[in-house]
Amino acid sequence: MMVIVPNILRDAINTALDEQLKEFPEASVDIETREYLYSELLAFYNENGYIPEFRFTKNEVSNDRA
Repeated sequence: MMVIVPNILRDAINTALDEQLKEFPEASVDIETREYLYSELLAFYNENGYIPEFRFTKNEVSNDRA
């Protein structure tokens, strides 16, 4: 499916992603991850009419198996 996204919306989504991904440079260079995040934000915008506030955090992996 082809979607036409206004430049101002595209730039706003990319700016929001850049702001949050600056703490995770390894994710910034992974094009598949970035495209996925962009499409999720665009889908949210299409459904709700605004770009949500969001934040990325690292998962803390525990080696404890209880």
